[in-house]
Amino acid sequence: MKLNNTFLAVRWETERFLKDFYRKEHLKNLHMSLDPAMAFATEEYKEEWRQKRMVVINEMCNSTGLKVYYLTHTAQDAASHIKYAVANMKWLRQIKDQRSIYVTGKHEFFRFTKEGNRIMVLQYAKTGEGISEYVGYEGFALNLQDEEVAMLPTQDQQIAHRFIKLLLFIELSKIETVKVAPNQKVKYGTGGDDKLFNDAGLNNVYLVNAVWNKIVIVEGDFKVRGHFRVQPCGTGRKDYKLIWINEFTKGSFVRRAGKSITDESNTTS
Repeated sequence: MKLNNTFLAVRWETERFLKDFYRKEHLKNLHMSLDPAMAFATEEYKEEWRQKRMVVINEMCNSTGLKVYYLTHTAQDAASHIKYAVANMKWLRQIKDQRSIYVTGKHEFFRFTKEGNRIMVLQYAKTGEGISEYVGYEGFALNLQDEEVAMLPTQDQQIAHRFIKLLLFIELSKIETVKVAPNQKVKYGTGGDDKLFNDAGLNNVYLVNAVWNKIVIVEGDFKVRGHFRVQPCGTGRKDYKLIWINEFTKGSFVRRAGKSITDESNTTS
């Protein structure tokens, strides 16, 4: 797989039109029009609102210290097994402040900034080709102080849930990331196409894979699906980490992957 300007995330970083589109859309009262109170707001208040939005826009377009994570299908599948409570997001507070992009495919990426108890997120996705091509985005925030997802009722809530699972997987699990330098090729699987070639000229690309979470069930007759769990740990159990609860079959033999994962096969469901 070549990471180049056919990827929407690369185009965001190397071409101006996506950032200009975001600025334009964000400032043409797209969000203001969804708030009935704005219809009666003074021009002074609207201008103050625009200035505050410009601060957000400039931050979301800032690439200083940016890291680009390329998530393989295996990593995304592993993250999808994570179980968490939306109303209990305090475990996200320990994640370091950062600017990052999660590349989930050629036509989709998440770009986010974490500062203190707030995470601002953009999800970009492209549909269609040629004259039918359309690039749209969803913007939302995670308020870690009040433990809430700030989205409009008309937005797709599943996008936020998917992002949170990817964030948990990368930040709280013991994964290994491989930096892929410009013009470098890294093999990450056993298939012939399981290679990532950094053809984008970006020097901050990190490959995220998850082959370590696979297990093989040899025999048995009652299977319990494996899943991730956010586990309290550390002094006073104030920190959190992501652990893998093995899929298991009662009475079966389980061959584990090379990297150690938590075995709770005797857990009663």
